[in-house]
Amino acid sequence: MPNPTIKKVSNTCNIELDKVEELFVQAEKLAEEQGKSRNYAYIMGIFKKSLGQDCLEKLNWNSSEVKESGILTKIKNLILEAISIAVPVEIKLKICKELIKNEIVQDNIKKFGLKNDAKVMCKTLKIQNVREAGGTLEIVIFPINEKSNNGYLGEHTCYVECEPDFSKIYNVSLNG
Repeated sequence: MPNPTIKKVSNTCNIELDKVEELFVQAEKLAEEQGKSRNYAYIMGIFKKSLGQDCLEKLNWNSSEVKESGILTKIKNLILEAISIAVPVEIKLKICKELIKNEIVQDNIKKFGLKNDAKVMCKTLKIQNVREAGGTLEIVIFPINEKSNNGYLGEHTCYVECEPDFSKIYNVSLNG
């Protein structure tokens, strides 16, 4: 975990630095047991849960409690749009070809009468976040209409790990 983040948690939540580091290491171990040792978002989810609600609120990490102004929302949307453009369309399609093999996606295709077609699926998803994590890229993908539970992903979020140049995809998984 980045040292500034550990310090921020320690200072903001008044938790000893060693204890915060220990919580993060435990989160990494739990993620590894679940086969998600390279999934930074998954590790951070476990880590955040271990901090407790009070600490999350102090850090403003509890997204359901954070209120954005209209300007911040517009800025966030512009950034997300720019990130989406940064992932080549052929890579997004390649990801969808992997994702469409997922059991949950196949269940949703049958359940909601969707086309079993990666190209069609690709048009219903947007890149939410792209970040470097340990030498690989982590891409987070949501349905275009996040409030709809009757699409390819249902209530799930897609996480993709790949090489920074998109030459190799290591993991395509659903969480949620």
